[in-house]
Parts: sequence; structure tokens; C-alpha cells
Amino acid sequence: MADIPRRGQIAFLQAGDLFKVARSACEQAKEVSSDEASLRKNVLISIVFSAAALEAFINDATHLAETSPESLNPSCVKTFATLEEEVEESRGQVTLKFLLAKVIFTGQAYDKGKPPYQDFKLLMDLRNDIVHLKPTVNPKGEWSVQPPKSVKSLVSKGVLGKSDTNDKSWFRLIGKPDAARWAYNAAAEMVQSILKIVPEGSFKRDLAIYGKDFQPIK
Repeated sequence: MADIPRRGQIAFLQAGDLFKVARSACEQAKEVSSDEASLRKNVLISIVFSAAALEAFINDATHLAETSPESLNPSCVKTFATLEEEVEESRGQVTLKFLLAKVIFTGQAYDKGKPPYQDFKLLMDLRNDIVHLKPTVNPKGEWSVQPPKSVKSLVSKGVLGKSDTNDKSWFRLIGKPDAARWAYNAAAEMVQSILKIVPEGSFKRDLAIYGKDFQPIK
């Protein structure tokens, strides 16, 4: 009977639902590719919700680690819960939470210059650029929104095809199905990288519920 409350806690976790929204938007982006306004909307939803799902996932993981029986897990699970909670209370960045998880469970950091961390960090930067959009005014008094570094990085990676980074409307620039797919897969690959390194135990079994929801689109 002691297992029943545990299942109840898991039912309230949110990352999976957020990721499903991102996947749905990604799929719809392909279907409405000829409708620029609808396409752009779905791409933005996919990007923002993919990033939100990652934040929810690491927070859900922290909650599961905090409530998982210590006797059924290796000691690093408690260390993970303690440090992640400290980062949360200090309002630390989501990127730091994932970096800590990698170090705690493997003793090694992510290679910041390679996937999955490279794409993960770019996704979080892009999400921030979208949410904290800052227009600029040139000497002539004209308003514009220049593409941020994150968008230029997507262009250099080939995600946006042959795009002109001088285009002042960078929302239009990223409004492509491949951008939605990239965001979704960046989130999925990051979650899978954590699931693979968590040591065997009760915590790993609980966290495995995300295995089906966070699957990359091939």
C-alpha cells in the first residue's frame, strides 16, 4: 500500500504534458507550412514549450529524488536532490541544474561544444530571446528587432536553411517547420541524456515515466 501515494505524486508531474504541447505544435507546423501566420505560431509554441518542458522535467526530477526512499537509491540521488533544491532556492539557471545532474551522476561535465548540451543551451537562449524581446531604435528613429545571437547560431547550424540574418523580422526568419522540429528534438535528447545516466534504483524507475514522452522525432 505504501506505493499508492508515490503513484499519486507522479500523476501530478507536469513536464510530460508540456512536452506533448511542444510535439503537437511541431507536427502542426508541418501541416500548415503554406500558411505563414499559423506556421510561425506553431513554431513559436514548439520552441517555448520545449524549453518549458525541460525546466519542468529537471524540477520534477528533483521532486522525485527528494521523495524517493533513501534505502532504495544510491547516495548520489540524495546529493542530487539537495543541490538541485539549493539551485532552485537561489534562482539558478536551468542550464546549471542540468550541468549539476551530469556531474553528480557521472563525475563528468557535459561537453558544452557538442550535442546534447550545445543544442539545449541554444534552445534556452532562443526561448529567452523570444520571451524577452527587445526592439531597438536606430539614429533615424526607426524601430527594428535585429536577429539575436541564438538565431544566427541556428542559421549557421543549417536549421533555418539559407536565411538572411539581416532580416529585421526574425520571428519570420525562424518560422519554419525545421525550427520546430529542432527545438523538440533538442529537448528530447537532453532528457534522454539524463535518463541514461541515472543509477539503478527507485528514483530511476520513477523517472523512467518520461522515457516515452520525451522521444526525438527522427
